[in-house]
Amino acid sequence: MTPKNATPSFLGLDFLVDKTGKVYFNEINSFPGFFIYHHERLPELFDLITGLVDHYGKDIVLIYSKKKFFQWTKQNLRFRRLSELTDGQARMCIVEDPNNVASDLRDIFGQKVKHGVIFTSSISIKKQFQKRRGFSVINSIELSEFVRDKWKVHEFFAKYAPEICQPKTFLLSQKIAIGKSGLKRLVLKPRYGMGGEGVIFTTKGKLESVAKQKGIVRSQYDQWIVQEVIVARRGLKAQEYYDVRSYLMNLHYVNAFMRTSTSQVVGISQGGCIRALPKKEKAPIEKASALVADALKKYLVY
Repeated sequence: MTPKNATPSFLGLDFLVDKTGKVYFNEINSFPGFFIYHHERLPELFDLITGLVDHYGKDIVLIYSKKKFFQWTKQNLRFRRLSELTDGQARMCIVEDPNNVASDLRDIFGQKVKHGVIFTSSISIKKQFQKRRGFSVINSIELSEFVRDKWKVHEFFAKYAPEICQPKTFLLSQKIAIGKSGLKRLVLKPRYGMGGEGVIFTTKGKLESVAKQKGIVRSQYDQWIVQEVIVARRGLKAQEYYDVRSYLMNLHYVNAFMRTSTSQVVGISQGGCIRALPKKEKAPIEKASALVADALKKYLVY
């Protein structure tokens, strides 16, 4: 459980499983969007949502910027259903300016929010609510800034937990290392990206031309990472790809789900679906999640 006075944490861990069943840790998400999945009607997902609300004992307040929120469709209806599911304890607010959240904060029903545990991807919003009486935040600013940096996360586990298997990973600027890696198929992704945005699958021979097409100049090469493509198992259908998202509450494993898509960029925000994880994969994912959690507990001050 959370030590006294510690900031509560709730993290999503992404894993890939190759054709042989080998599990690769890929990245961490400090704002895993499982709240929008409840329409999938998985009992395990209901348990995860209600368990999180019950654990913190206060209203969980999800805050989105208006610009970000309306990139998705039907979210308003989904959150109204979510409010019903949690007896009104999970609340949602949409703000015009994340850098200046009004003191008179109101949820999507127009009700004033006077207290609660803030759950948001915005560092700026977290900074504001850390100072407001009656509020706390899930995932500290320090932890959030750490996990959003994919390169820093990779380096951390390579140093402190080498037993955790990761895809070979480089900065785009590490041209010589990429050339010597022997890899042919690569994935290029933003160092600080989220939601699968900007991810491109390519080959080593086309890497520089793809970067040029995306408008990435050499001075920006440290802002992009290049990873080995893990040839993953197919999903429940032959044409599907999948990965696994597991969840840590206060650095303790609580559950995991399969995410499937017809696209190699697997993610719900990219049009994928969430499904129950097959029983045969639960133990390996739980073990890998525990290794990640142990390294974070031991070496990361947050």
